[in-house]
Amino acid sequence: MQHQNVSQYVIVGGGTAGWMTAALLSKVLPQSSVNITLVESPDRPSVGVGEATVPSFVDFVRLLGINEQEFIASTAATFKLGIRFSDWLQKGHSYWHPFGNVGARIDGQSFFQQWLNARQAGLQNEYTDFSPSARMAEKQRFFVPEPAKPNNLSRMGYAYHFDAQRVADFLCEYATSRGVTHKREHIETVNVDSKLGTIAGLTTASGNEIGGEFFIDCSGDKALLLGKTLGVAFESWQQYLPANGAIVAQSEKSLSLPPYTESIAEPMGWRWRIPLQNRVGNGLVFCDEYCSVEQATAYFLDCLKDSVVTEPRHLRFETGRRQLFWEKNCVAIGLSSGFLEPLESTGIYLIMRGVLNLAKLLPSLPACQATTSEYNRLMATEYENIRDFIVLHYCLSDRDDSPFWQSWQHRELPESLQKKLALYNTRGVLIHNELDLFASDSWHAVLAGMGVLPRGMDPLVEKTNLSELVKLLQKFDYSLNHSVEQLFHHEDFLARYAPG
Repeated sequence: MQHQNVSQYVIVGGGTAGWMTAALLSKVLPQSSVNITLVESPDRPSVGVGEATVPSFVDFVRLLGINEQEFIASTAATFKLGIRFSDWLQKGHSYWHPFGNVGARIDGQSFFQQWLNARQAGLQNEYTDFSPSARMAEKQRFFVPEPAKPNNLSRMGYAYHFDAQRVADFLCEYATSRGVTHKREHIETVNVDSKLGTIAGLTTASGNEIGGEFFIDCSGDKALLLGKTLGVAFESWQQYLPANGAIVAQSEKSLSLPPYTESIAEPMGWRWRIPLQNRVGNGLVFCDEYCSVEQATAYFLDCLKDSVVTEPRHLRFETGRRQLFWEKNCVAIGLSSGFLEPLESTGIYLIMRGVLNLAKLLPSLPACQATTSEYNRLMATEYENIRDFIVLHYCLSDRDDSPFWQSWQHRELPESLQKKLALYNTRGVLIHNELDLFASDSWHAVLAGMGVLPRGMDPLVEKTNLSELVKLLQKFDYSLNHSVEQLFHHEDFLARYAPG
């Protein structure tokens, strides 16, 4: 059967998901033969919580051909070198989950294994002490590496904090300048082909008909197209991740501008703090089984360091995903496809993966089931990998000071995570999954940061001379510290790099 390219795409919903989708499709699809229309409600507010990213979003900005300095200045962005986790293992304890690499291979063996080896000889350094990003974050320094001028900091990684609404506005301008049609209308009816069961078009409240061949559901958690119209069910993961609400508010710009996200464990869940150039984003994630909305709000406001500039909002959510991400002639991207709590800032990443996988597996007419199945496989794996990584943070905690944390002493773990931990506990080996957003360095950072070390180590590292190994690591520690001390403070770097 001859397959034809889709020529009419309709995106339902704006916000970060809708405009990231429109931006990438307008970049990769030929404007001369493809029409892209984005329809969004004229008065539906954006969730506006996704203000922190992971390093792959930097690549997304570059893929679109956007100037990084212009993007940062336009979105009030700051740089993010990782996350500082406080009070997760126990009160008073903290550790880093930094971006980029930690150390480098020694004698052909992984750095983590050699670090374990050196601890036997008395090395006192923590695993992430050998991360350029963690050292820079700790000292609040920053720079953007130049590929042509590599140095001992080049293996760092970074992402952004930004104003989510400004990002949507920026990408809206980007996409519409490349031919995307923008319609501000309420959708009254989703029309379905009675024979094929596919989406045929949309009818707006003003009576306008919007036709299309392929539809992208960016309508948020209501999943207007994939869920309500096509009936794809939602698979709940509440048994693994019980938090089901957040209190969010913005506060005044802080005196310091740390280049990292703060994640602080609290009796009923955890709290985030995200510094932007013009304000601070704050939130408290909790489970209403252990804490009422009123209690959570009062606790949250009492914790804030800076004066609140927006009224606290309560957001309800349920962790999980749609059983299918692509059904018939519709794909869901963003909250319409699923939700994972923002502990590791993966919401925007999952939007990006949804769009990139769509660009790699473009739909055709008639639909190709193999393409649809592969897209669903890829996205399901992405969601499950991230779910396991988020659960990891909770299940390793020693806290038992509240009913919420006590529940983690006996909570069910996903089978995939159980297998990963069983292998790790033997010799520190991790199951490799090419679709896992978080590489081995990230898993090791969290596991070691939470005090979980394997019972043994890879026998191959035993050939390394221990005294020489310790000297090498001590030298690297000194060199790393010296190099970081030469960098600009984060605020000073921002002022020079992206003024305005």
